[in-house]
Amino acid sequence: MNLVLVAVLADRESTQDASRALADWGVASPFLVDRGDSVAKTLDIRALPGSVILDKEGKVRWAAGPATTVDDIVRMAEAVAGE
Repeated sequence: MNLVLVAVLADRESTQDASRALADWGVASPFLVDRGDSVAKTLDIRALPGSVILDKEGKVRWAAGPATTVDDIVRMAEAVAGE
């Protein structure tokens, strides 16, 4: 299982802003930046922060909005990885 974090930034947000937000959530992993919202648009992410789990073929298997907990994400990622 691979974890890829993608920060979708507003026009005036910096990568440092994203790094601080992730640190506030207890995440210290490296991340990619989606400045033009292309990833968000492709995956139909409508609310931020959003979480999407893809299978090995890149198909969206699960998506959730801002109220999702880390435990929810981990549980679903493990379920998809175990299939």
